[in-house]
Amino acid sequence: ISAGRSFLLAKLFAAAMAFNWQLLLFAFAAGCLLYPLKQALEVPPQLPSFAARRLAWSAEPALDVRAKGPAVSVATGELRVNGQPFGKLPGKVVGVGGFLHGSLAKAMNFEAFRTWGLDQLPWALKQAERTNMMVVAGLDMSRDPTKYQGPENCADMCASQWWANELHRILGKVGQYASHPRILWWLVGNELETPINNQGGNDCVFKRINWVAQKLKAADPERPVGTAIAGIAQPKVERMAKFCPDLDILGTNIYGNDIWDVGAQLRRYGWHKPWAFTECGTLGAWQVPKTSWGGLMEPLTSTSKGQYLDRGLQMCKADDQCVGFFAFLWGWKWEKTGTWFGMLDNWKAVSTVPGGILNDMGQPLFDEISPQSAWPMQLRVHLEGADVHGPNSTTCGQLGFSAEKGAVVPVDLRVVAPYMQEPNKVWMEWYVTPETSVNAKSDGNVPEEQLNIIPNAVHYCKNGFRGLVQTSHLKEGSYRLYGFARRNRFQDQTMREAAASIAFQVGRQHCETAKNGSTCDTAVKLARTATRRMGVATWPTAGLTVASHYEEFQAALHVNHQGDCPAPCSPQIPKNFTGTCDGAAQVSAHDADVRDLFFFDVPKHKPKPCKDAEWGEDCYWAVKWLLKTGIHTMPEAFPELSKAPSAAEAQQALYVRAKNGCRRPCPPGNETKQNLIQLK
Repeated sequence: ISAGRSFLLAKLFAAAMAFNWQLLLFAFAAGCLLYPLKQALEVPPQLPSFAARRLAWSAEPALDVRAKGPAVSVATGELRVNGQPFGKLPGKVVGVGGFLHGSLAKAMNFEAFRTWGLDQLPWALKQAERTNMMVVAGLDMSRDPTKYQGPENCADMCASQWWANELHRILGKVGQYASHPRILWWLVGNELETPINNQGGNDCVFKRINWVAQKLKAADPERPVGTAIAGIAQPKVERMAKFCPDLDILGTNIYGNDIWDVGAQLRRYGWHKPWAFTECGTLGAWQVPKTSWGGLMEPLTSTSKGQYLDRGLQMCKADDQCVGFFAFLWGWKWEKTGTWFGMLDNWKAVSTVPGGILNDMGQPLFDEISPQSAWPMQLRVHLEGADVHGPNSTTCGQLGFSAEKGAVVPVDLRVVAPYMQEPNKVWMEWYVTPETSVNAKSDGNVPEEQLNIIPNAVHYCKNGFRGLVQTSHLKEGSYRLYGFARRNRFQDQTMREAAASIAFQVGRQHCETAKNGSTCDTAVKLARTATRRMGVATWPTAGLTVASHYEEFQAALHVNHQGDCPAPCSPQIPKNFTGTCDGAAQVSAHDADVRDLFFFDVPKHKPKPCKDAEWGEDCYWAVKWLLKTGIHTMPEAFPELSKAPSAAEAQQALYVRAKNGCRRPCPPGNETKQNLIQLK
């Protein structure tokens, strides 16, 4: 029994003896009840300011820092703790970004939390103690660009008094927790380069990161030190390799279709040490196309977002230098919308469930690592898609819709709920908010204000999974429709959900779908072909997949000013159209494998036979340009190529991008008469 509990029991026992023996039983019972309550109150039940990834609680929990910290190493490209490979994937840690809901994270077999700031660390460690998990501890540093400019900050790393004070603050916390047994490694700063230059930062910021890392390793030689950068643009990785020799781990915060060949790209840019996904998430707002009125085409459902998390995990598993994977975000935040990143729905305006509702964005990870006995595995709900019904047609909800004021617009969600057994219940909830006015490329580290729910803007159909958007209750302008398919267990009200987010406007849109044979039409078809061949889309259509619609590709090209593309048209609903609940979508309750809902199949097509480029062909000159010029001036456009690719490799890169009429190069032994080697 702890000293705290003993003292409490002694006081209550003395009180009992002073009155009568019956109070003795009361004292004992009260002691047993009050202590767990005290423990539960040591960590706040939610993270009210998670949008800023920071905490501001005045008191810190008591922690177990008596034990000696573990010896952690990554020198061999394998995460080892006290000499033994760590984790269920030996040598790699699989964790979550965030640290609340620790019991649920543990139940789903995650192994660690990742934090961002020093003020979060004590609370994360308390959660780790309770759940037998680990922590990758973020040490926040200034994101003020002026602190990484000028001779007073950059010429002599030790000259600045401001930085001396900052180092004292950081090392003070490190000294306080260095012996804690639950810390895996330290993470110095988060995306510090982005306020300076998102593509590369500057020399000073990476020198300063290394300066802090050097001091940190002297203070705690038993643990590795890393940092986290946004993406893996070549200039910043090259600076990391040059100016950060004391860093052990490069952490990358990477999203959507940028999750592609990460380890190979890092090594190509000069980083040959271990690396980790410090944030791995779905497409960001900065990556997706927009509607004609500027509405963000958020990935339609939480179900479809799951493929990106799985892609990152599989990539880490296959790479010998990857030591960690952290899914973003284990919790909830408002970033452009209320559904973009969170794996748990704690949006108070739409959910009153204590601790939030687990959505299905992380389901591919759960299928990979979680025990089938965990309750979320038997309480699944997913979305195949959303349909917008007009007077003459039904269209995919991904494109959103525009409606004249007065129209009543039916929107269906196609819900799948496997292992359906009564009294499990599946139902639908709908909400409307204004569309965000925050720039899609704004810094995600800066908190955004939540937008309010608009009352009476959508009617629920009781006979199915349909909402009727009531435009007569809305002013002309841009909005967002949220649909939540939810499911619970009768016996304990445990709940899960799948969510959809659809952009729409009230008014007339100004748009034009590309005409067949136009410059834009050609660009759209080339981009779709390239995406099909590569399996992922790259700039300027990087936010799309092989399943994306023609208009989505046109929208991406329009946003990026490519192909002379106008803004494409979303469905336009006239004011006299009044949809009803007749024919509302019903739940599909089959128990078949639903894993394919999370992944987009590459459309089947019959490839043309291989053909090596021949002199005089457009492909020949394109290959020659790529070998002589392009690989040196635009290496970021061809991340799979080395600095000295072969002609066949160059032709393959052009083929998968559907460039210059290039066909697949022939394998050795099948070359055409005009040998590509002559191109050099």
